[in-house]
Amino acid sequence: MGYYNPFYQFGEKELVKAAKEAGANGFIIVDLPPEESEVFRGHCTDEGMSLIPLIAPTTSDTRLKYINKVADSFVYCISLLGVTGNNAGISADLADFIGRVRSHVAWPLAIGFGVTNREQLNQVAEVGDGVVVGSKVKIIIPLSLSLSLTFSHSLSHMTYTYSSSLCRPSVPPQRERQLTL
Repeated sequence: MGYYNPFYQFGEKELVKAAKEAGANGFIIVDLPPEESEVFRGHCTDEGMSLIPLIAPTTSDTRLKYINKVADSFVYCISLLGVTGNNAGISADLADFIGRVRSHVAWPLAIGFGVTNREQLNQVAEVGDGVVVGSKVKIIIPLSLSLSLTFSHSLSHMTYTYSSSLCRPSVPPQRERQLTL
């Protein structure tokens, strides 16, 4: 996940190849609109990688339909207006937003931004196919250092702690047909 300019400066094709060799399987580029991503998306396709589109609560229905056409694995839905990590909580309109997205997008929906605790994770998991808890990672890095733990140990513990409350099938039965595109 990152911004387009450093990727462009590195060289799109070279970056995709280097990322693939390093074990990555896709990109989220927060400032590259899907309408302007054809060349980068082509490099990803050539290497068997994904370019994950973002959907905001303000995304139009017309754009949702376009995103459905260019997506190739899943879509990242931004759960709220504002910035990540601000502890604003989960939007009361999240279920309506995700319902609108599902009416136009057949791909699995990962939802992120504003998810900072297990209660919020459970709330988001009720409407999404995946939950992104990115801001929490920023917290565990310094905590790991102060406790002399490895980052991987801390991340594993956080992942287990959060995911243990989500004991349900990974693909809800009603979505199974749509996921076999």
